[in-house]
Amino acid sequence: MVGADGTEGVPSSVELAAGSTADVVLRGLGTAGYIWEASVEGPQGIVGVRVHRGGTGAAGNSPGNAGATTTADAHDGGRRIGAAVPETLSVTGLAAGRVVVHLDQRRPWERGVAPRDRHRIEVVVR
Repeated sequence: MVGADGTEGVPSSVELAAGSTADVVLRGLGTAGYIWEASVEGPQGIVGVRVHRGGTGAAGNSPGNAGATTTADAHDGGRRIGAAVPETLSVTGLAAGRVVVHLDQRRPWERGVAPRDRHRIEVVVR
């Protein structure tokens, strides 16, 4: 893991080798309807990005399951039913280059509303 829960733990930059992946844990608020959305600024084909619910390797997050509590949530690490679950940004280096990954935490149904939280991560792939 590169980062930790909350704003303070999200790195401003990440350096990767082509073919490697860095995971950044993001504070989740799915129980309030918020999800993290990622976009990439820069040349295509430098990185692959994915945001998923829970720890690394968790099932993909989609607006359809944002905030949903599963049996695994209730028994994972002592979390209570209905407790917010962290989300994880996975960034995979595909080719040498530089890009910026923008992260916005928002409710997908709210349009024209500023994100609740926002991060910018500079990514260098060697």
